[in-house]
Amino acid sequence: MCGFLKISIDISVGLSYSYNMKNTEIGMFAPYDVKTLGCFVEKSHGKLFEYALNDEIILSVLAHGGKNFRFPHKIFVGPNADQRYAFVKGTVAHVIVDETDFGWIVEKWDIKNHKNYAI
Repeated sequence: MCGFLKISIDISVGLSYSYNMKNTEIGMFAPYDVKTLGCFVEKSHGKLFEYALNDEIILSVLAHGGKNFRFPHKIFVGPNADQRYAFVKGTVAHVIVDETDFGWIVEKWDIKNHKNYAI
């Protein structure tokens, strides 16, 4: 199993989740006190990210345009619990990456290995 890292996450209700990944896939994980919904790997850079439910109401247009849409998730993207508001689907995530005078800037991330944690 050379070149791979095995991460095991124990959930307080007695369930556990294991994920084998290459060393290059290490990304950002949620703080231990946040109840995460799942994880995914962003395709173009190969980084793993965890995400949780967003309890704030954030409205914006999706990356391809259209009507305002609620961003129900937050993705953890850096140390110190840095996060981005997002809408995570099966193979794509719409992520708010910046804010301008005209509104939010939304990127569409292609994702793979989307896993939902058992809750």
